[in-house]
Amino acid sequence: MNTITFDTHKIITKLTQRGFSKDQAEGMVEVLTENEFVTESALEKQTLILRAEIATVKTEMIKWTAGMLIAQAAVIVALLELI
Repeated sequence: MNTITFDTHKIITKLTQRGFSKDQAEGMVEVLTENEFVTESALEKQTLILRAEIATVKTEMIKWTAGMLIAQAAVIVALLELI
């Protein structure tokens, strides 16, 4: 993940100037600095990975469905031969 740098003192100062208490401002800055933010490029990378996984599952489902249809056809042919 990418790191975003904050001037925490400047943010606390601006928040207190706009009416936040010092505890509130420090709490908000603490939340901002403790969490990781997702960048657009990281999100795009994860989207590509997910799309590839979905394509793999789709292929497996098509193979499974085709196999079941062939098996069903074989059962029908076998039953018709018994008649």
